[in-house]
Amino acid sequence: MRMLVALIVIACAAIVCLPVVQAAGSGCGMTAAQPENTDAEVAAKAQTTCPICAAPIDKSVFSDVEGKRVYFANAACKATFDAAPATYLEKMQKEGIVPEAIPAAPAAPEVPAVK
Repeated sequence: MRMLVALIVIACAAIVCLPVVQAAGSGCGMTAAQPENTDAEVAAKAQTTCPICAAPIDKSVFSDVEGKRVYFANAACKATFDAAPATYLEKMQKEGIVPEAIPAAPAAPEVPAVK
């Protein structure tokens, strides 16, 4: 079991780190990343992918931060986000991804008056 958890963490780290290494120019023939978009160039869009591994989100795995709900592909990605949420919120903002507002709590059911 520990080996499986370790492999999942390593795989997630590789997915997260690979674009960073490629963007920095690792000498592997990849070109450097294009300049970042300015806020005016990025249209707001709903979150459909995990901010950690870029896989499709699972709406049952999320963190609520700063009045927003951020979804993840799995629990390992949630743990990575929870360790440094500001970093990933900034990344999402630069990509034009706007997390949804935390849903309001359902209203308490109305209790009929006793006669």
